[in-house]
Amino acid sequence: MTENEQKQPAKLRSTAEADETLIDPEEDYLRKYQYRKQAKFGSANSDPQPGSKAEVMKKQLLSQPRVRVLIPRDAGMDPKIRHSVTLNGYRLDLPKQTYIELPLQIAEVISNSFEQTDMAILKGQIGSDQAKLNALL
Repeated sequence: MTENEQKQPAKLRSTAEADETLIDPEEDYLRKYQYRKQAKFGSANSDPQPGSKAEVMKKQLLSQPRVRVLIPRDAGMDPKIRHSVTLNGYRLDLPKQTYIELPLQIAEVISNSFEQTDMAILKGQIGSDQAKLNALL
């Protein structure tokens, strides 16, 4: 480090220096899906802040086994609308109607979400409640 760099506090150092402490870009297959306000979608600037819960979560997700997932798109839905998943402040905006590889934990969260939605829809249907069905007859 030069004398000038030693005098600068860490928060004033360039983003290139900060990026050295983050995850190796070669192994970072989640970056293209990650989102952070005021940063270009999927760019290195969208990486979580160093030392944050989101950074810890990202590192944990990258260490998990990958699972191939298809997130369905509802009929008539705009293809630009993505499926968002946020864990401990780490947000991923995932494309729909295409197979993607995701960490096991993210795949489980998506699966649980769809199961809960299906259960809620089934509870609201008339045919699922015999009392409602009898009242209509």
